[in-house]
Amino acid sequence: MSFAEKAQQAFPGQVVEKRLLQDALFHRVPRFVVEYLLAKAGGGPEAVEKVRRLLEERYIGPGHQEWLKDQLLRKGRLVLIDRLEVKVDLATASYQARLPSLGEYTADVDPSLPERHPGVLYGLWGTLELSYEAGTGRVRVRQFIPFQASLTSLDPFLRGRAAFSEEEWTDFLLASVGLNPEPLTPRQKLLYLARMAPLVEPNLHLMELGPRQTGKTYLLRNLSPEAHVISGGKVSPAVLYYDLRTRKPGLIPTYQVLVFDEVAHTAWEDPSILSILKDYMESGQFSRGGRTLVAEAPWSSWATPTGRSPP
Repeated sequence: MSFAEKAQQAFPGQVVEKRLLQDALFHRVPRFVVEYLLAKAGGGPEAVEKVRRLLEERYIGPGHQEWLKDQLLRKGRLVLIDRLEVKVDLATASYQARLPSLGEYTADVDPSLPERHPGVLYGLWGTLELSYEAGTGRVRVRQFIPFQASLTSLDPFLRGRAAFSEEEWTDFLLASVGLNPEPLTPRQKLLYLARMAPLVEPNLHLMELGPRQTGKTYLLRNLSPEAHVISGGKVSPAVLYYDLRTRKPGLIPTYQVLVFDEVAHTAWEDPSILSILKDYMESGQFSRGGRTLVAEAPWSSWATPTGRSPP
């Protein structure tokens, strides 16, 4: 039995041939979304074109909210693929959905949706149906089918893992993130796996040095919806920790992994950011505005050395 056949047998309906994506242009959506759709479409070469047509038809993306509202006004309903994030409004006891395709315009959500899929409170990709209600002038999320199902049991993964030797499992993990394990030495394989450790180990802080265009940021950004990337610019305490005005937790309490891309180019708006960050990295908690918040998000930074190769 070949390695690919063993993988298909151990994890039926969840294995995708990565080489099928080498020439496919799916850059507008995260890679984990494309791979999910390919697996559901059969995972073979014929699935690539099927998924391409599906995304062209249903993924609108940011910047087209006026066209989307026009279609809702004309047709009354629309089915699309997008990232759904639900916010709870305690003042009105209601739930509001935010979609990149709708821009700043929100949509009403039934309270049962976050109960069925708690992940929407943090953001989930999926297929959803929007409807326009002429009487109220509001848009409502009628149906939502998530791409990222909540993990309820590790048993299927444990059974699949039993089919592989330790060496085979290492190769399988590397192949699952798009890396070819064949030319790598055992030490190089472990080093590549170490790059993904922040995804599974709470409060593990990592700094990676490497040349440009080597996939440092791409790896985590496209590997998990639980990772958030800050690409330079200004960072404030409200964005990072806790917004005193809106009383909303920032990025660190919200995401599983927080990545600073080219951290040397990040402007720290308030000097207190670094002192709070040091405390968080040591203790796993931080205080702001009279509140103490506990989080488990590892803090990772990717940097490009100037004029030298990485150590």
